[in-house]
Amino acid sequence: MVVLERLSRGAGATDWFLAKSQQDVRRIFGMLKPGSRVTFYFGGPLRVEPLSETVIGAMFEAVGVDSELVIGTPRVMEPLILDATLVFGPNELAEYLIQPRPAGDLVWGVFPGAEESDAVTVVLVDNDGTLRPHPH
Repeated sequence: MVVLERLSRGAGATDWFLAKSQQDVRRIFGMLKPGSRVTFYFGGPLRVEPLSETVIGAMFEAVGVDSELVIGTPRVMEPLILDATLVFGPNELAEYLIQPRPAGDLVWGVFPGAEESDAVTVVLVDNDGTLRPHPH
């Protein structure tokens, strides 16, 4: 499961997470910030898989159609947190792919909306316990 946290009043800032177990989900819940809009993706446009020639081909095909991809790689010291990058077009994708990166799964796909059919979105209360409208 991929988790996207849109930070409240964060000028479009986001945090991305990858959960592979129930324990991961519990840890991610503890990392979420008050007032954020959080979407849990159970499929949809985001894929979780190791980088391979087949995946690279699919990425180029997708970026050719949609012009934009999000690619997230787990952090070495905290693999629940993804370092996410937006890639625009085949040239940027090629530049991204020549950079060295650790082995293992990556998350990639068209930047998802909060209203995906395989997703659940919640808005968290602020520090004071008040549920405020989220600007994003």
